Amino acid sequence: MKLSSVLLNAVLGDIYLHHPRGSNNRLNEQTANRRNGNRLFDSQNNNAGGYNVGDATNAKAANMDEQYKPQYFQSGLTGKSYLTIEWTNQHGCGNRDADDTNFVDCHLVMQYKCESTSGNRDFPMRNGFDVSTPDFQGVNPNGFDSEDFQEKEGRKAASEGPNGVNDQAGNERGRHESWEYYDSCRIRSRNHNLFKADQNVGPQAINTRQNRGGQRRGYECPEERDYYPYWHPTEWTDIAILTDNPDTCTGLEAENRLPKGECIEEYRETNPGVYKHASRWNNEEDCVKYFGQWFEFYDYKNILSQITSSADCTAAGTGIDSADLVWGYPKRFGVDRHNLPEEKCLVLPDPLDCQQAPWTRANHLGNGLDGDHVQVKGYELRYEIN
Repeated sequence: MKLSSVLLNAVLGDIYLHHPRGSNNRLNEQTANRRNGNRLFDSQNNNAGGYNVGDATNAKAANMDEQYKPQYFQSGLTGKSYLTIEWTNQHGCGNRDADDTNFVDCHLVMQYKCESTSGNRDFPMRNGFDVSTPDFQGVNPNGFDSEDFQEKEGRKAASEGPNGVNDQAGNERGRHESWEYYDSCRIRSRNHNLFKADQNVGPQAINTRQNRGGQRRGYECPEERDYYPYWHPTEWTDIAILTDNPDTCTGLEAENRLPKGECIEEYRETNPGVYKHASRWNNEEDCVKYFGQWFEFYDYKNILSQITSSADCTAAGTGIDSADLVWGYPKRFGVDRHNLPEEKCLVLPDPLDCQQAPWTRANHLGNGLDGDHVQVKGYELRYEIN
């Protein structure tokens, strides 16, 4: 489950988010069916599902500023706030009882993403106004080593801005992940140890058994979408897993607090001191062999920028439990990927909440038992009863 402009993610797909309203890749169509199922992510849903972004007034919106933006309010400075999340999953989940022959193995992963509109994060998340898939100008991964920084920036500008296709005023295209995040996925070698059955799978991280040809959907990384937990840093933060088999939770509670490795290379010959946003190498051995540096990055809830040493980070006096603090490299977003990583005092995300998913009936869009309610860390999760 990914929350940004909110979306749910599962291998089988066919999950419909009702509160907050999920797009199913829909935007502002005036038709019963969405026009582009590949706009931002691989929802795998029926074309008629999802909710349009609303207009702010009784007139049809002419640009993004005239779209309605939902607001949610917290319960004061000290009281707990709850966001109810409701969805239906068409393929069902689990087994109703020991005699149920329609067992469905299901694992629902809930994630969110926060991103500032200030600083170096130059192209934040947005709904967009044009239903087209964001444009992308790629480079042959085998030729990436010879590309300099200016050439990379030219590829990005052709798509993103200031006058790129994606950012044309009045026809802006939507965005979840950053341009750099997708480009790094497209350039990086895939994990060749994964089961691929009889599929002829391409060589990059955009190629998976489920997406062997590397079809692009927004700036989503197919390998990260199709395999959980992912072994490289991502722009998403885990909240919870709802599973039909809680035995699979063993060891996953700390998953979102573990560092994830990535190869960092410098434009050594053309732009010394500037670091590449991507690398072909997906493991430490190849990374070091080809003059890269292997870094372990942490997800984080906050950065305590006033603390400048490892000793001070975990010492008493921060007002935060030392178990929730780590001195390490924070994961990077967008153009931040061109800077040399620096260690910071990081407040880690809450441990992953993994628990039993309520049973739901296959092909009845959420029909379940006992109200199908579960509470997760300040979120109230409900299956809708049809």
